[in-house]
Amino acid sequence: MDKPALYDQMSQRAQNLAEIETQCHAVEEALRESEEKYESLLDLSPDSVVILQDDHYQFVSSVFTRQFGYTREDVNNGLSFYKLVQEKDLPAVRRRYEDRLAGKSVPNTFRIDLIAKDEKIIPCETSAALISFKGRPADLVVIRDIGERVLAEKALRKAGKELEQQVNEKTRELKDKAKNLQEVNTALKVLLKRRDTDKKELEEKVLLNVKEMVEPYLNKLKRTQLDARQKTYLGIIESNLNDIVSPFVCGVSMKFLSFTPAEIQVANLVKQGKTTKAIAEILNLSPRTIEFHRDNIRQKIGIKNRKINLQTHLLSLQQYE
Repeated sequence: MDKPALYDQMSQRAQNLAEIETQCHAVEEALRESEEKYESLLDLSPDSVVILQDDHYQFVSSVFTRQFGYTREDVNNGLSFYKLVQEKDLPAVRRRYEDRLAGKSVPNTFRIDLIAKDEKIIPCETSAALISFKGRPADLVVIRDIGERVLAEKALRKAGKELEQQVNEKTRELKDKAKNLQEVNTALKVLLKRRDTDKKELEEKVLLNVKEMVEPYLNKLKRTQLDARQKTYLGIIESNLNDIVSPFVCGVSMKFLSFTPAEIQVANLVKQGKTTKAIAEILNLSPRTIEFHRDNIRQKIGIKNRKINLQTHLLSLQQYE
């Protein structure tokens, strides 16, 4: 090849190399701008973004340096990501990291407390994904500081425990009050029962005193020589006395009403709904005698000359027997 032709060929190659160099500079500039944009985008994230490979940090965002106190120089000098892991967590973290790089199924999110450069413990939540970095497998990890969330959860748990304690205390108070109220109700029932018993005893005593201490003398007066006015006064006394004691009769057992044995028999048959004729046949007495006993019974229970059914009234007395 002659010199002019060789010169032209060399000139063409030099021109091609210049164009290739220009293109390389353009690609490098584009790549640099792309990295700057990527880092700027990462700086906008509140979370740290790192790339782990060969047990070391290969890339960290500026948030990481602020969050954990390590500089990019520390990273460039070969900062091991195990340096941020507490000793108690090392086995689990190492196994999970190796399994992810080996392509095994590993949970993407993990809760862990990491150690900052100043040895401060930072509660974190990490999310990791397997990527290719410089032609080899690597871990892309997003690290989120959840310290405020942990404090909020603790405060919430504390508040929940305090609320539960207050509820338990209120429940105990209510149970104590309910128990006291039950005891008061029991005591009140006893008092009411005692009051009813005392009332019944008083009614029985009043009624018996009238029948034993007053009625005998009224009966004696009836058999004496009385003029019309005295008989009228005696009738008024007897009527008023019956009105006074009649409210007590309903609450008094028949054994306190001074019934004769025959009157008790008649009263029991009346309560059974027997008619005068039927009672007469049962007792082998005349109907007139049964009517006499019925009148006496009505007199003794305070319903004589009153439109009150004898059977119904006797049945109402039965509950007190």
